[in-house]
Amino acid sequence: MLAVIPASGVHEQAAWDSRTAIATPHRLEANVQPDSTSPLNLKRLGFQREGCSTAFRFINGEWSDHERWAITAEMAQAEAPWPKIS
Repeated sequence: MLAVIPASGVHEQAAWDSRTAIATPHRLEANVQPDSTSPLNLKRLGFQREGCSTAFRFINGEWSDHERWAITAEMAQAEAPWPKIS
């Protein structure tokens, strides 16, 4: 299992396939400020709200709470059944 945590607030957990050296995403997480429009976009993409991360990030001199949203490969496939990439 490989966890990639970019500065953008989107977290990805991926299974690493050593035969092809390609990371296959299994789960994506997004932590967003509740007062932004991002949660609406995430919901439209099939993400589910998992909870609140209290004092998640230090922004403009104060700690800010963020909503935690996630989607798994299985959830994405169920939402929009396009052909699987193998």
